[in-house]
Amino acid sequence: MRVFISWSGEPSRSVAQALREWLPMVVQHVEPWMSDADIESGRRWNEEVAAELEQADYGIICLTTANIDRPWVLFEAGALAKQFDSARVVPLLIDLNPANVTMPLASFQSRTLDKEGMRRLVLDLGALREEPLTREQVDTLFDGMWPRLQSEVEAAIKNAPSGPESQRSQGDMLGSD
Repeated sequence: MRVFISWSGEPSRSVAQALREWLPMVVQHVEPWMSDADIESGRRWNEEVAAELEQADYGIICLTTANIDRPWVLFEAGALAKQFDSARVVPLLIDLNPANVTMPLASFQSRTLDKEGMRRLVLDLGALREEPLTREQVDTLFDGMWPRLQSEVEAAIKNAPSGPESQRSQGDMLGSD
């Protein structure tokens, strides 16, 4: 299952990168895609993003207070929602709570980036597998792997620049800023 991970700025980018690496270890049937890591040098980034948005089965939008209303995040969420008969777009709330999320993103069930929010996301992704693992198997994998993601998320938040975030530039989308 292809999972498109959307981000804009820090710490969203670092969290997206950590998720890209962590998710397949916990939910083995997923193939995460993130623009910063998966667009090869010299490729046309807009064509690559468009192709992935069309192919994705699931979308995770890494949301922060700084990027919640950024046009690029809203564009990718809308493109993901359009691709599915029953949209699977999950706003992942990094430093927000559900009450902070407004339309159009509020129309999707969000998850908080904490242990229980991520457990729920992993369970939901795992349930889409042809032969889902048992709850006990998922919990064992999750509990073993959670500390790794947790430490990467904490580092991303700690190392994120403070102050207002500028709009996502072309360099930001390509990871060259």
